[in-house]
Formats: sequence, C-alpha cells, structure tokens
Amino acid sequence: MYKFLIAVSSLFLLYAVNGFSQSFEGSITFKRITFKDTTDYIYSVKGDMVRIDEKNKKGRIQGTMLVDTKNKKITTVSHDRKVFMSVETKPASLDMSKTEVEKTKEAKDILGLKCEKWIVKNTEQNTIAEFWVHKGNYDFFLPLLGVLNRKDKISLLYQQIPDASGYFSLYGEERSLDDSLKEQLQVIKVEKKKMPDASFKIPAGYTKFETK
Repeated sequence: MYKFLIAVSSLFLLYAVNGFSQSFEGSITFKRITFKDTTDYIYSVKGDMVRIDEKNKKGRIQGTMLVDTKNKKITTVSHDRKVFMSVETKPASLDMSKTEVEKTKEAKDILGLKCEKWIVKNTEQNTIAEFWVHKGNYDFFLPLLGVLNRKDKISLLYQQIPDASGYFSLYGEERSLDDSLKEQLQVIKVEKKKMPDASFKIPAGYTKFETK
C-alpha cells in the first residue's frame, strides 16, 4: 500500500510539472496604436501554430494569417474574397547590432498578471522602446517574430533582448530619442483555453489565389 501511494504521488508530481511547463495555448487580444490609426488584433495559439486575425472598425475580422512557426510558413486568408495564398518574408535590413537592453526591477500588474519593465535602445536607429513583459510559457512569441520578419522597429528591438524566451509583452511603446511617440502595443485580454484545430486550417470552400 505504501509503495502504491509513493507511485501515485510520483505520477501526480510528474503530471503537475508537465502541466505547469506546457506552452501557452489560448488567445491574446491587443491593440496596435500609431499616429495614423488604431487596429485590433487577436493571436490564437496552439502548439507551433499561430493564427493572427485583424479586425476592421466594426469589429469584423477582415484578414487572417496562419503561421506555422515550426516549418516557417505563412498563409494569408481573405475572408471577403474567400481566397488564400502563401507568402514569403525577408529579414529587415536595419542594423540593430548596437542595441542596448536594460531589464529593470520595476514591476506592476497588467490584467492581473505580474509584469516587469524592460527598456531597449538603439541610438543609431534613433529609437527606444519600453516593454512590460510577463513570464508565462509564451514559447510561440519569439519564433513568431522570426517567421514574420516584421520591419517595424518595436519588433526588431524586442528580438534583440537576451533570455526573452517564454515572455510576452503586455504593453510596449516605441519612441524616437526626442521622446516622440511612434507606436504602442496594448494587450486587452489574455485567455488560456483549448483551441480547436479548425482555427488553424483554411476554411472549407476557400480557393488558392494564383498570381499571374
């Protein structure tokens, strides 16, 4: 009986450790704010797959990107036209090698999640960013940025941060060195939940868009 209890306890501990170490699965809703516009996005995450939905002013999904971070593939989906196509991206040409990173001891709660403040600066690119990040097994995020190859400086700055795996920025802002605000990224909802496989597949009836 004693050996049985030890075995059960060991299995429970193993399950608990594996459960806590599982990568994030669920959805993250956020706003991208620039001096020109405000756009709402939703990240849906399951394993190596990330779905990015962009909403229009009426809250309707107007475009979707399906990103396979393992195989480094991107598929864009137009729901209005019911078509999809594969896209390839190239790395940004900006030299970010002289980026400076400061992981401060400042902390605060955002959406009930404990966050710490990181500051990233590149004088040559005339830019500085502030990130409030949460450690929560967000293993998808850095690979996602790598596949997307975004050219905006706030994304490039984040990718220069050492030991950032598993973190996610719940708030970020980029400014020029004269303190002019360029861009803000603000998370408004984080939901951990099981995501259906269908969310990461091309909807039935959609056709592949062929370029001539």
